[in-house]
Amino acid sequence: MTTSNHINNDTILTQNEPKQLWVVFSGESDIRWIKMIFRKGFRHCYTVMNDGAKWVTCDPLAHKLELSVHHQIPATFDLPQWLTARGLKVVPVRAPFYKKKSLPPAFFTCVEAVKRMIGVRKMRVLTPYQLFRYLERQQQGV
Repeated sequence: MTTSNHINNDTILTQNEPKQLWVVFSGESDIRWIKMIFRKGFRHCYTVMNDGAKWVTCDPLAHKLELSVHHQIPATFDLPQWLTARGLKVVPVRAPFYKKKSLPPAFFTCVEAVKRMIGVRKMRVLTPYQLFRYLERQQQGV
């Protein structure tokens, strides 16, 4: 008898779907060419989630993917407002809808990682500012 290491993602997601999800945009970057090319205030992006019990951030950096569960921050704390007060743009997003269809290959960037986390399939959204504008239009129903 063989055992399987396969985890049923459908079961996990239905039990632990994030109740709230935000995309955070930052003007900070340690990479010089990013500062020269990308729009001020939109040089990096990452996600913040609250599942009702804890805050989780997924920060796709140039050298690693940083996934953090913030046990020290109460779930009731208004983290998006705190980030906004520090000059970051924070955009709430609707619950992701994932098509069970393979996405085309793409470079692993912060934008691509965030797009896949929130279910955005727009190939022409390549920069943090383009993603911000796309999310703004989605909120306005355009």
